[in-house]
Amino acid sequence: MSKAKKIAWSAANIILPLSGGARIIRAMKYSATHLTVRVRKLRMDRHASTDEILSFDEAVKESGLSREALIPRFLFAKRLWLLLSVTAIVLALMLPAAMLLSELPSSAGLLARTLSLSFMLIGFSGLAFIRALNNQFHLWHLQTRQLGSFAEWKTTGNWLRDIFSWKLR
Repeated sequence: MSKAKKIAWSAANIILPLSGGARIIRAMKYSATHLTVRVRKLRMDRHASTDEILSFDEAVKESGLSREALIPRFLFAKRLWLLLSVTAIVLALMLPAAMLLSELPSSAGLLARTLSLSFMLIGFSGLAFIRALNNQFHLWHLQTRQLGSFAEWKTTGNWLRDIFSWKLR
């Protein structure tokens, strides 16, 4: 690069983030290249694995545990995620209420941070609920001794009640 180009580049970097933009573009190109390689590999693996469909007993055997050992594990995990979900919802609702009811001086910034934390707790609660739903889905597999889809599980009609149930049906 000639000296004039270097000076022009340095001057333009003061006004515009050219170096940062170039770095981001290089990182995006690197990431996109590796992403395409991973997608190709995943597609080849998926096509290779579609020939092998396991039965329920084979799938349980692949887990390395018996059906009787898996049921308590999934039940405990479901209870734990439900408890975390409910706790996060309670905290998300109590935090702004406690801040507003307190006699401490509050500012708009504090209120914004409190509401932001509440939204994060609600998001965490949703993620925890999804984990509980996933564990209940696996429990349904183990109870019915079949490898059904999520749509088949929903057609049973009791799926939502089963998620919030503390005990097995």
